[in-house]
Amino acid sequence: MNVIVKLNKRAKDYVDDAVVFADGEKIPTKLLIWTAGVTSKVFQGIPKESYGRGRRLFVNEHNAVQGLTDVYAIGDTSLQTTDPGFPNGHPQLAQVAIQQGKHLADTFKAMADKKPLKPFIYHDRGSMAIIGRGKAVADLPKPEMHLHGSLAWLMWLAVHLLSLVNVENKVSTLFRWAVAFFTKDQSLRLILKPDNEKRNANNPI
Repeated sequence: MNVIVKLNKRAKDYVDDAVVFADGEKIPTKLLIWTAGVTSKVFQGIPKESYGRGRRLFVNEHNAVQGLTDVYAIGDTSLQTTDPGFPNGHPQLAQVAIQQGKHLADTFKAMADKKPLKPFIYHDRGSMAIIGRGKAVADLPKPEMHLHGSLAWLMWLAVHLLSLVNVENKVSTLFRWAVAFFTKDQSLRLILKPDNEKRNANNPI
């Protein structure tokens, strides 16, 4: 799709119509879309030492915030480095938050029953992304495979439909997708407002 992906590169700056990478490489361009990723909110009363990369809270293997008592964090706002498979923290994905939420509920139950606590281990179910009309990519860990094109797109649709809460949401979402696919209609709507100079020129009143 005429997209060049550069891995292990960090954009450092944008100067004189050029993207500057940390290694000195430059890409001349007059159009730059810079996505900085997800950062968490800073909560009042939590010490600075409890925050790590991206303002995520350091948590132990039970998702308890380090340095605090009876405070827990899961999902994008947590940074857990005790999982052997993810020593630099878990990816900021919905599956991580879902699994951590279920594990934290089991942890609270075990605490109430005075039973041993189990550390959180993330079970990677793979990653998917839509990249165009009828096109998607999917990386599956077990069995390890990479899928792309229409098959990955259909898998993406199925997974997201199954993730919705009730039948009504699933049916309405499927209907909207079908309409958008066959009509090629975009959900994005733009309301453009002319600048004052042009508006005053066309309508002096």
